Amino acid sequence: MSLVLLIGLAAALGLSLWFRSIERKTFLRDFTNTCQVSVRSLETVFAVRSIQYLTNLASFAHATSDLSLERLGQYGTRSSFDRNLFYRMMLAAVIDKAQAGELERWYNLTIWSNPDNLAENDTIMCVGVYLWAGDGSTSRGVGWSLLTDDLRRKPILDTINSNHWTSSTPMLFLDNHKLGVSLYMNVAPRDPTPLTPFTRWVVSVGLNLHDLFTNTLLSAFRANDDLKRNAFALRMHYPGYPEPVFIYDPASTRAGANNSTLTPESLATHETYVLPFVVKGLDPWRVECIPTKAYRHQYGTVWPWVLFAIVTAVSIVAAELARRGLKRVVASQQTLRRVRAQERLLDTLRDYSKAITQAIPDGMVLLDSDGLIMGANDAALEMAGYSMGQLDRVHVSAVLSVQPINTAEPNEHFSATFDEDGVEATASSGSSLRSSVSTLRATSFRSPSTLVSGTHDGLVLRRDGSTLAIQLSVSAVEDSTERTMTTATTPPPGAAQPEIPLRRRLAQVVLFHDISERVEHMRKAAGLQRSAAESARARRRLLQLVVGSVYEDAQDMVVDLNSANAKDAARGELDDACEAAWHVVDTLNDVAGYSGVEMPCPVDRVEVGSGTLAEFVGRVIESALELRRSKINARALDVAVDLAALGSRPVPAASSTALLAIVTKAIEVAVKLAEPQAQCRIAATTSPPATATTTRRSSTNMTELLKFTVSLSRTSSSASALQQLTRDDASDPGAGLDLTLGSRGSEFGNVSLTYAALVKMVQLAGGRVEVAPQSATTGSGESGWIELTVIVLLI
Repeated sequence: MSLVLLIGLAAALGLSLWFRSIERKTFLRDFTNTCQVSVRSLETVFAVRSIQYLTNLASFAHATSDLSLERLGQYGTRSSFDRNLFYRMMLAAVIDKAQAGELERWYNLTIWSNPDNLAENDTIMCVGVYLWAGDGSTSRGVGWSLLTDDLRRKPILDTINSNHWTSSTPMLFLDNHKLGVSLYMNVAPRDPTPLTPFTRWVVSVGLNLHDLFTNTLLSAFRANDDLKRNAFALRMHYPGYPEPVFIYDPASTRAGANNSTLTPESLATHETYVLPFVVKGLDPWRVECIPTKAYRHQYGTVWPWVLFAIVTAVSIVAAELARRGLKRVVASQQTLRRVRAQERLLDTLRDYSKAITQAIPDGMVLLDSDGLIMGANDAALEMAGYSMGQLDRVHVSAVLSVQPINTAEPNEHFSATFDEDGVEATASSGSSLRSSVSTLRATSFRSPSTLVSGTHDGLVLRRDGSTLAIQLSVSAVEDSTERTMTTATTPPPGAAQPEIPLRRRLAQVVLFHDISERVEHMRKAAGLQRSAAESARARRRLLQLVVGSVYEDAQDMVVDLNSANAKDAARGELDDACEAAWHVVDTLNDVAGYSGVEMPCPVDRVEVGSGTLAEFVGRVIESALELRRSKINARALDVAVDLAALGSRPVPAASSTALLAIVTKAIEVAVKLAEPQAQCRIAATTSPPATATTTRRSSTNMTELLKFTVSLSRTSSSASALQQLTRDDASDPGAGLDLTLGSRGSEFGNVSLTYAALVKMVQLAGGRVEVAPQSATTGSGESGWIELTVIVLLI
């Protein structure tokens, strides 16, 4: 009996506490909702009133042609502003400091000095010009720059710079000694008028926080009874402000301070909410809501104690019987709920898996451990051209074939069927394939029954005998426990399709998708690559044929013309013919260099010898200059060679033929660019190799980089021509050749083609070409130089 009584007392106490917790939850829910609605109302009213007042005043200041005291007074009198909520309106002109005197003369003001030097470094001023107070009086500003007030400075600067309305920190208004804030907004730029020449203005409205928030709360509670009106006290804190900016306490206002809700006991249980005003640069205001005693007491009743007494009395009589019966009922209900939940879960999973399977755009096939098809989605059936009843218990090899697809040959076609042993054989029609499918249904396979896991290319063997290129992914199912699978069979016409449960094990899941378009694109791309390679080879053979057939004959003609014993009267014609022959030789040489065609060197190969690198490079430069000696003499070019930077280092195993061809081509570009009697400086230096400068050769074979520089005294025409040459894309020099850009002082030769050939030759040799103007003047007072730098490898 003692045990039964204890259980009854515990039950009574538990029910009482539970009922009390329900009352507590109800109280917290209602109180929280009431506080949230009130705080949101305060936020909405503050934002709506602020934007409404500022927008209307800014629109008035922008639309009014002439701003004056009379216009501002008319606007304030006729506007819909609640004069009990705002302190005053102000129009302030934004000017540069240089316009201060003009503003003082125009509005008859005297701008105050700044004793605190707060705005000493500012370049602008914001001066209040017109004021309109809540009592309807208007006045002209007293020349006070608002930027000198630390309470107004930051929000005004934010408004001017961000074009967004802002709010100042709380302040006491002078006339009514009430706490409020000043709101600021930019006015759209005005056009200057005879009475208002200044174009930039800022409007300001002072709001009375206490009256605004008190009226808002009373309006929100007006539709309710005194329970809501006296539900809580409210305190609003502005970040950084020492005192609350607004206090609402219904108890103190109703019955005196002794009954105030804001007691230490109440403050220990209050809830705090954050009021986020959308004002740039301001932290959210913090609002504290404290429930009143009367509001809390209305949610506390005697029913928990009544319930405790009743349950205690009943428990003395029926506790033991109730305990036993409750135990059985609870156990049975839990079992029943668990069974129903499992059934619902199974139904849901079945529906989900079916919907997901059918929604997959790729084909999906389920295989058992023997490789027989257990199921397929609509996409797989559509690709194969079968129904599920036709593929049920058919081996997968009758539908899917794993084999690589050749993308190199166009219009490749695969068609295959399988014999009764599952071995692939050729089929020429859809009928043979269908017969093999029917054979496979009743045959046990001696070949590997399942597919290899992974991603493969293959074919879908369609019902009509055609094939479809696919990419398939095979995944093995780790859990191989037997499951009951539902297999569909083909019912008679008009009959419902039955479901036959079969004991089969799910072993593999095969996903595949159509890649026929990708295969076709790859075949087309391979064909285009072959066509491009054949075209490049044909173009190279054509250029090689042209160079080989013309170059040596033209060079021989130059030699014959130079050695001809003509009369003095015919010497001029022979010189012209010789110049034309040299033009043909130079042009073919440029074409061969640009196209990469090997050709004979125009001069003999320079031997490396056993001297220093400076001597070897000197012989190369001398050979190149000798080849262009006639043009250099004809233009009276002053050529100087400086190889002192090379020092006495030995000669590396360099290819003199390639180096001579590049140096010759660089000198040829310089000669074609130079004006008559120009100065030409040739210098060479070496530097350690860097892999970033190479294009064709391995960095493991590099020894040194040879930097060969040709400098020309700069003229406007030479600089313009060289600047036009370097506009071409470095990856394909000469792609936009301007063949009208000829050499200086001669009608023969083409600078664009010669420069493009030089760039190609240097790139093939693993180097690069750089062009840069030099602004330094020489001792003779020349206007500068143009440098053409060739960087190649010494291998």
